[in-house]
Amino acid sequence: MKLEKDSSNKGWLGYASGFETICRYLEKNNYAPIDCNITSIIAISERLGSDVKEKMEYYFKTPTVSRYSNVENGIIAQQTKDDNFFTINWASYIVEVLDLEKDEPAKKDEVGRIVVTDLYNLATPMIRYDTGDLGILTYSSKDEIPKLKSIQGRRMDALYKTNGEILNPFTMRAYVYDFPEIEQLQFIQLDKIKFKIKINTNVKFTRESLLISKFKNDIGLDASIDVEYVKEIPSLKSGKRKISVNLYKP
Repeated sequence: MKLEKDSSNKGWLGYASGFETICRYLEKNNYAPIDCNITSIIAISERLGSDVKEKMEYYFKTPTVSRYSNVENGIIAQQTKDDNFFTINWASYIVEVLDLEKDEPAKKDEVGRIVVTDLYNLATPMIRYDTGDLGILTYSSKDEIPKLKSIQGRRMDALYKTNGEILNPFTMRAYVYDFPEIEQLQFIQLDKIKFKIKINTNVKFTRESLLISKFKNDIGLDASIDVEYVKEIPSLKSGKRKISVNLYKP
């Protein structure tokens, strides 16, 4: 792909992990901000971390926001340039965040299952469709309209802390910038306290103990962690690459 400045304005829609890769490349090669008439940048399918958001806005000089959508329903919610919360598409859907174990509303500001009712789909109306995603519902200080405070990815990809609590799968995204010498990372939960970290790097990695220490602080100090060095972490058919994989079902 070649970006050029011309008279036309451009919009950019892409995976957050793709934007992350672009930013890491630009940063590694000491690029200055790029003027190519991009007027909007929207990240889809994956959570947009604040670090990637800031770097995209720096390099391409335009607001960068995140969209929450799926194949089954369409655009469910999206950030605006002045708000990190996700404004829900109430015109098309009823969105609920339910308890992880019961079909009851999750408590305010607690992680729960995102459930969508879509009565406008005349072919297949959906009532309380469990999207499989986790999120937090909250209320903006400006009004009483519920918004999604955060969207934390697929429940099946969420790791469990050693005390049984769910760890936000995107906690590990910060490690990508903490350890720039690592090309790819993946955290795998094998059992309640047993984990594996896969690392792909082109250089000698000398900070393995620091990475393990950081992960233990997030997942539990009693965790047993093995490290495996690999040449590549396979991507999914969609092109996305999982940062976390849960093989343990409590």
